[in-house]
Amino acid sequence: MKSFNIVYNKERNNAINEHKSVIDNDRARLLAAIKKEYGINDFSTLSESERASFKNIINEMWDRTNGLNKKGISFVNEAMKPLTEASTDEMIDNYIIKSLKPNADKIIQDIILDKESRFLADVKVAVERDTKKKLSKKRYVELIGKVIVPYLSKKVNSIKF
Repeated sequence: MKSFNIVYNKERNNAINEHKSVIDNDRARLLAAIKKEYGINDFSTLSESERASFKNIINEMWDRTNGLNKKGISFVNEAMKPLTEASTDEMIDNYIIKSLKPNADKIIQDIILDKESRFLADVKVAVERDTKKKLSKKRYVELIGKVIVPYLSKKVNSIKF
């Protein structure tokens, strides 16, 4: 028969490893949500100041001992709302706008260059696949406008004369 200490240490190690796994999983979920929310493909491509800024954001929402805090849980849950067949039109619109905003500059460049935007097509296909609903061209163009008009307005207002 195993001694109490052997069983205790084994169970304790299992609990510690499980806790570490949960914390690592929380961090991975947070990083994925931040990348999606801010349109980042890879943190290593960011400047040093941008990396420091995102490090502070991550530290506000996650720590090594407890994992995600309330702010982090809220961010992950709000930033990663998946689309389903039950998604409402409002949920779909918000998802599309949230997906397009970080890439507004690229979308505008593609429009100016009269180039087919692979990104816009991919977002539309993903939404239609996830929701099993057809997204009309008119509605999609309106949503694109909701993203690029404020972006352009902000850029124009920032011009110094």
